[in-house]
Amino acid sequence: MVESSAARRRFMRAAERAVGHPDPTAAAKAAGVTLGAPITLTPEDLEAALEAEQTLHPVSVGITVFFADTPVADRGLIEDPLADFIETHDLGEWLGSGQGSIGDEPFFDMSFAVNGLDVALPIILHKLRELGAGPSTELHTSDGRTFTLGSAA
Repeated sequence: MVESSAARRRFMRAAERAVGHPDPTAAAKAAGVTLGAPITLTPEDLEAALEAEQTLHPVSVGITVFFADTPVADRGLIEDPLADFIETHDLGEWLGSGQGSIGDEPFFDMSFAVNGLDVALPIILHKLRELGAGPSTELHTSDGRTFTLGSAA
């Protein structure tokens, strides 16, 4: 079984909250996070990092959840139970997540290495719906498929 990513997820969200705080150093220290110097990536560096990740985890699924039709106060309400479920049932492992906006549309995304798309995808779709992810939620698979939760069977 894959080691749980719960501690890493909590740590990453604490760091994100600290960075957005008016006094990031104090907020980070209060959360038990040490902030290093900011890292700046060029688009080329980011693309290279993403390609390296793809090499390490050739079978994966990326999920983008839009807050507009997924009314949750915190992404952890979907991300954590989904990641715990995937890892507990040996379907795969959490790779990372983030939060931002595309235009005026706030979203969060997460990615998972999976042990097989044919087995994992239907289960992930069912779990996302169970957790209340909205129909505009997008799934991107390592084999090039992209679909929304509303259009998926």
